[in-house]
Amino acid sequence: MPKRAIPTDRPEIMLDASLSVPLYKQLYERLRGAILAGQLERGARLPSTRQLASELGVSRNTTALAYEQLLLEGYLESRVGQGTAVARHLPATLLREHTERTREKRADTRETPSIHLASRVRLLQEVPYPERVEGSAGRSFRSGEPALDLFPYEVWARLIARRARQSLRGFAHYQPAAGYYPLREAIAAHIGITRGVRCVPDQVILTAGSQGALDLAVRTLLNAGEVAWLENPGYFGARGALLAVGARLVPVPVDKQGLAVEVGRQRCPEARLVSTTPSHQFPTGLIEPLLATRRFIDVHVPILEQMALTDFMREGHFVRHLRRMLQHYSQRRDLLRHELRARLGGLLEVHAPEAGMHLVGWLPPGKDDRRAAELAAQAGIEVAPISRYSLEPLSRGGLLFGYAGTDEESILPGVKRLEQL
Repeated sequence: MPKRAIPTDRPEIMLDASLSVPLYKQLYERLRGAILAGQLERGARLPSTRQLASELGVSRNTTALAYEQLLLEGYLESRVGQGTAVARHLPATLLREHTERTREKRADTRETPSIHLASRVRLLQEVPYPERVEGSAGRSFRSGEPALDLFPYEVWARLIARRARQSLRGFAHYQPAAGYYPLREAIAAHIGITRGVRCVPDQVILTAGSQGALDLAVRTLLNAGEVAWLENPGYFGARGALLAVGARLVPVPVDKQGLAVEVGRQRCPEARLVSTTPSHQFPTGLIEPLLATRRFIDVHVPILEQMALTDFMREGHFVRHLRRMLQHYSQRRDLLRHELRARLGGLLEVHAPEAGMHLVGWLPPGKDDRRAAELAAQAGIEVAPISRYSLEPLSRGGLLFGYAGTDEESILPGVKRLEQL
């Protein structure tokens, strides 16, 4: 039987009644693909089920079933009096699935790549990274994000402007690789008081965030092919930094006391480096080799921000902000822990450490944490599956709940939505 295309005023949607796939399913796939590809923009209004059915020459039941499925999965949203539109905040997992499928399709093609890439780049592409999807700000329980709305932006802007006017001209030349000395003094003084770390400014190197520090350390300490122990599950940033220098990773499980050292010794006693996250860290000062490496990476970080941060610390703004954040984070952690245990205590075993900006809800053995995260995403909740950060299978899955960037008013509704799922 020859294929028969349903006549339509929308040539981009072609339905084939001769296929074994139901028409509503074909329409669902066409619309879903158009949304993920960006052909249907977020917030775009769609025709009513009756109008679309008339244009496509199908029953209204066909279009209604397709719309219903897309609504359930979070691709569409519908409000009384406003009709149906593409969801403005697509779950990150939906976009990630589309990206992964696109990558798989490209990998299946036999086209010769135009650029020869280092083999370790492929490994880096497999490292999970928490993508920030445009328009998804404010989603409940996103991990790795502080309370950005509580930062003193006005103070920071004033300090930046003052330094730009008064100091930048005299510091526009290249700076020492270790960074702006007054800022290193301020940091040494701060950690000496708050952390009990005995350190002088000459032992401080300024980097562009923790990832810059990890990159600098592994470049200096490891040769390609040498072995590093990595906590399992572990921080994706450390995993990426190690892979970037060609290290061989040996996953080592963690327990309530941290990294299981004896297991690491059994698996690879000749490891060159251990990547772990202790609660307190006492630097031993690997300084000249680190500086030698730093000079050929990016020389130094931008000077204007270093000068402003110096003032931010010296004038007491940093300590005040830190004290305020500790109070907020403690309240949010306790509230989230209480609500999860009260409403989901039969499903989640909640572990909430005193430090950090997230807690973990461990699922019963046999439960798929990736599937759980996908279901949560459909309800507008962004929780990360623990298995995403693991190099080997775990005995049980879990979900990572970030509470620092979620205000108190959003915690209870978020947990309620999870309970309903």
